[in-house]
Amino acid sequence: MLRAHHHRVTFCFPLKLKTAMKRYIILATILLATTACATTPPPAESDVTTIPAMEAPASGVTFNTETNAYVRTETVNLSITNNTTHEVGYNLCFLRIDRHVEGTWQASQNFPDFCEGDTLRLEGGTNVEHNLSMAETMPAGEYRVVTYIENPLGSDRQQVETAVFSLKD
Repeated sequence: MLRAHHHRVTFCFPLKLKTAMKRYIILATILLATTACATTPPPAESDVTTIPAMEAPASGVTFNTETNAYVRTETVNLSITNNTTHEVGYNLCFLRIDRHVEGTWQASQNFPDFCEGDTLRLEGGTNVEHNLSMAETMPAGEYRVVTYIENPLGSDRQQVETAVFSLKD
């Protein structure tokens, strides 16, 4: 008759190491939880942020104005065109106007009144138009309009911007 012998193997760690490991796990959990809940609100109208000029992304999505010059009281006609074969997302809550000042782009105004709250869908091969009334208090100068798209829908946001246009008195 054979008898099976079961051996129990235990690892002994010093008490200080066990305590340190518990503290590390608790700290890592707290850091992950606070990072996941962090949000960054859009900048207030009065905040001026210098934005580097970016090349248009190779996203297949174009963002245009109807013309390259507007009078201050005119409405700027914007067009977002999806030149891809798949659906993309856009959200005008993130729309802003940048002003070219001394060689840099500065965020001059946000337009929360465009905000519909949700990411809107734009089918492949289609476009959508929006009208933007420039504030009469904005000085004459060079501007661009910037927003973000999700290409494809649900992916990370990519910045898209219009070509530079001038605002005249």
